[in-house]
Amino acid sequence: MFLIAVVYTSVVKLHDHIDYWRKGWPFGFQFPGDAISRNNFELVRTTLSLCDPEEDDENEAKKGTPAYDKLFKIQPFYSELVKACKAHFQPHSNICVYERKAAKKQLKCGYRLFALADSLTGYTWNLHIDTGKAADTRGQTAVKNLLPVSVIGSGFTLYMDSLFSSPRLFTELLDQNIGCCGVMSEHHSEFPQNAKNDFSASPSRGDIRWLRKDKLLFVKWVDIREVAMCSTVHESFTGQVIKRPVEEGEGWVSKQFSCPDAVADFNRHMVGNDFEFSYSMPCTRIKCWERVLFYHLLDLAVVNSFILYKEVMKGKGQVKGLTQKEFRVMLCKEIYKFAKGCDPDARAAAPAPAADVLCMPVFNVPGNATAGRKTCKHCHTTTPIHCQKCLIPLCVKASKNCFKEWHELESNKNETLIS
Repeated sequence: MFLIAVVYTSVVKLHDHIDYWRKGWPFGFQFPGDAISRNNFELVRTTLSLCDPEEDDENEAKKGTPAYDKLFKIQPFYSELVKACKAHFQPHSNICVYERKAAKKQLKCGYRLFALADSLTGYTWNLHIDTGKAADTRGQTAVKNLLPVSVIGSGFTLYMDSLFSSPRLFTELLDQNIGCCGVMSEHHSEFPQNAKNDFSASPSRGDIRWLRKDKLLFVKWVDIREVAMCSTVHESFTGQVIKRPVEEGEGWVSKQFSCPDAVADFNRHMVGNDFEFSYSMPCTRIKCWERVLFYHLLDLAVVNSFILYKEVMKGKGQVKGLTQKEFRVMLCKEIYKFAKGCDPDARAAAPAPAADVLCMPVFNVPGNATAGRKTCKHCHTTTPIHCQKCLIPLCVKASKNCFKEWHELESNKNETLIS
């Protein structure tokens, strides 16, 4: 129930965080957090630990020594999540590396999250949490932790921002058959300086300067400000243009400007946190860093699951499917079924109904209409009636007939699967 309430916070927005755990909502509204009392919620928050408490105490005793693991509290969940992300998806040809934000305000504990994502779908394939142990988190250190060539393979084009870009790194990855393109600071120590071919004092928007050094292409381009890029996979300029709003007179008009290939493809294939935060969980406002990371990783798992769902629907030729909001609600329902003890082994051990048993409504307790009431599978109200064949509680009333409606829906689902 706790996970259901946490996921549902991304669907229903409330003014105060504690309202998600409020009891006695007006107008008959039922929020998943209602199932957890305030005391139980505080207990869960206090004891939220995904590792063994005794081992956690042993790790805390090592604090201040090289053997201390800063991520020990979330290490089991973090490790299993990364394994699952890698196992269930193979990225397309364009991928990107960027720094994630675990919350809308960055963590103040010194930890930084770096992600490797698929540019086409936004799927996070790998995640690395830097705890500040490494002397240099830029360039080669962060990218190599995220890009195990022996696992993911080669032949990709990797896009990155100035935090990671390095000509030395680009050359090394090109030797492993991975092309790179990224934004760079023109003041970078490895960015070539050529005053003879540089911009004038007042360059025009759309002006381009480029220089090729061995297998590296260095490009400078004027947009609102000067932009410097480095690439191992692009031509300098092939005639691409980009539209920008320009103020003329008393209004704004859209004009086209020349654009280097590296800039155009970078804008197209670089992704970030925008997709994830469209349905972020309010629980990330908590100050305790391990809980912030836990909720962020849980949110990442939900987003990745939704992307996989869309890919499966696309493979079946079904363009329309559940929206992300609908998917999260459906996920809560599925978790609820699991939490209610739908044990596959127990169902397998249960005796199958006889072949001649028909779907008929019967009382849960024969001869007593007030006992044995259960939750209707279709409308989720209590009912003393169930189907004698399906063994599922379903309402049969003058105002509604859940028994008939549910069986019709199941019949339509079976016909769709067969077709």
